Amino acid sequence: MKILFSLYLLLSLAINIMATGPSYTHAGIRPIAINDKGEVLCRTRFIQNPMGGHYYQDIEYGVCVLTADTIIYSRMNILMQEGFPSDAEREAQYNYWESVYNSPYDAEQLSSVEYAITYKKDFRKIDVSTYLRNDTISLSNFKSKYNVDLRTTPQYSLYGGKGFFEKGGRECYDENLEPSTAYAVLEYDFGNILLINNEVNDFSCYGAAFDYVNMFGGEDIGYEYFRVTGVVFRKE
Repeated sequence: MKILFSLYLLLSLAINIMATGPSYTHAGIRPIAINDKGEVLCRTRFIQNPMGGHYYQDIEYGVCVLTADTIIYSRMNILMQEGFPSDAEREAQYNYWESVYNSPYDAEQLSSVEYAITYKKDFRKIDVSTYLRNDTISLSNFKSKYNVDLRTTPQYSLYGGKGFFEKGGRECYDENLEPSTAYAVLEYDFGNILLINNEVNDFSCYGAAFDYVNMFGGEDIGYEYFRVTGVVFRKE
């Protein structure tokens, strides 16, 4: 019994050491091109830390196409944080893939996955800056301007994540306050497709909490922090 109890203490200590921070999901969607149908080509970055451990997390880089009502996702690479011969090698790979994620559309520098999608979907318009907004707007004004109530309309993100301002997780504002005090950050406006920047943590709280599954002990405990690009499919 003493041996079992000692093993239990060691296991509990190990879990507490690893889970010293909040769990989080980061899901970035970055537009780079648009076609004549209004579909949007984006680069993506996806990270999840289910236990809040203070160690390197695997990072998944990919591309997606936003259609009138769907996110079509394709993976490009998973940057595994284990197995690198040195921290310098890991940092070099991280810097490379971050440069890919943040780079503009370049027909001469497309990955095989991006090229196949570009050829099939005929993405030609590569200047998406005209659709960039970065507007901070109250939910009431958002509803008036876009005919979308973000308190009841879902936002969608990578891997089927769905977010609400008042459902599926911790709220970002006091529900007793007037609706005009709650706000959203609109990143891009493509007319039928809106991209919302959601950031929920102890220091910044604007946007929606998402319903990504985080199973622990047979129960979905969800995630505590979010930095997620949400997609609203708007019916004009």
